[in-house]
Amino acid sequence: MPGLENMRLCMAEDLEQIREVMVESGVFSEFEVLNLMDMIGEYVGDVSGDLMTYCYVIEGHVGGFISFGTGLGVGTYEVYWICVSPKHSGNGIGTALVRFAEEYIRGRRGRAIFIETSSSRGYEGARRLYEKMGYDLAARVEDYYNEGDHKLVYLKKL
Repeated sequence: MPGLENMRLCMAEDLEQIREVMVESGVFSEFEVLNLMDMIGEYVGDVSGDLMTYCYVIEGHVGGFISFGTGLGVGTYEVYWICVSPKHSGNGIGTALVRFAEEYIRGRRGRAIFIETSSSRGYEGARRLYEKMGYDLAARVEDYYNEGDHKLVYLKKL
């Protein structure tokens, strides 16, 4: 199982590798990639809580990343983006990324983590990961992203 010692705050020099990981995954649309790059670029290196992005680094390269921040509720946090390079898929990096975020949030007295995702086939692996890690499906918004593509909201109380 990959360790948390491979985690570090993403910096400006990681942005191109983050973009590559997203594109290689084949899951995200061009719009989503551009949106994420704008968001991360605005907060890169920031640990204020609004949006933090941490990278899982393997031999100097970004193998995956997670972006999360404070939610609108007291003690709530949201995971906005998580992605693992297909080159490293199935090696426990997704689990390590989520575990890192959970430990970070617990250390700040967070009480709940929310993750929104799509019901589409491309996100099936992510949904399995969340369920395996104890996240419960808390809400389903029909046809949110498109007809037949629902928004699923997962919740884990800490």
